[in-house]
Amino acid sequence: MNAFDQMPDNAMVWIYAANRKLLSQEQDLIRNRVDTFMQTWTAHDMPVKSASAILHDVFVVLMADPQASEISGCGIDKSLAFFKSLTAETGIDFFNRMSIELLTLDGLIICDKAGAAAMLQAGTIDETTLTFDKTLTQKHAFDTRFTIPLTQSWFYRYIKPAVEV
Repeated sequence: MNAFDQMPDNAMVWIYAANRKLLSQEQDLIRNRVDTFMQTWTAHDMPVKSASAILHDVFVVLMADPQASEISGCGIDKSLAFFKSLTAETGIDFFNRMSIELLTLDGLIICDKAGAAAMLQAGTIDETTLTFDKTLTQKHAFDTRFTIPLTQSWFYRYIKPAVEV
């Protein structure tokens, strides 16, 4: 059973991607810091029922149950401030929204659009290569659409090869 199984389908989701693969010691530190944060996380002075996981050695995912407490601006601001402090403490950037993570036979690759385009052009990746949708905000979408084929990504239209007519 994973940490998210206890969360309802409408749980709120925040996906933070590290700018590189996390070492096991870093994951332990981050898990510890996230657990401590979640024990004290409140929204409108009410505890936030939450769960977290580190996935693919890159993604730190938080979920919060909106049925247990109303999560609005102040609760979201607290989680954002927490990740900013985690970035300052570790030097790991969790805020580069332009990074692209690709799941290949050789493992997970982190690149930018130009890197993904070059790999597509070279045949290192193809349209069936898996990537991740980090824009999801609810658990039901996360459960079904976090891992997607390259063609369903926001950036595919920017990197696909030009089709000759």
